[in-house]
Amino acid sequence: MLLRNIAVAGLSVLAIGCANTGDLEAKVDSLTNKVDSLSNQVSALESKVDSAASAANDAKAMAKDAQMAAKEAKSKVDNMVSTYKK
Repeated sequence: MLLRNIAVAGLSVLAIGCANTGDLEAKVDSLTNKVDSLSNQVSALESKVDSAASAANDAKAMAKDAQMAAKEAKSKVDNMVSTYKK
């Protein structure tokens, strides 16, 4: 009798465990899809950050070039003023 009860309990647990695997697999698939979606979004954002950093570096270089050009122009104007006589 005890052996029969243990066997019935074991089969019950096995049946319950098998019944839940479909729901569990559906939830795992859903979570996998969400993780894949988030991974794609992260990749897109990393790409945007890289392009923004590149644009910022380009802007810094252009500003430095403009600053050097302004210094050269100022130097030329200063030389013109010092050599000009009435």
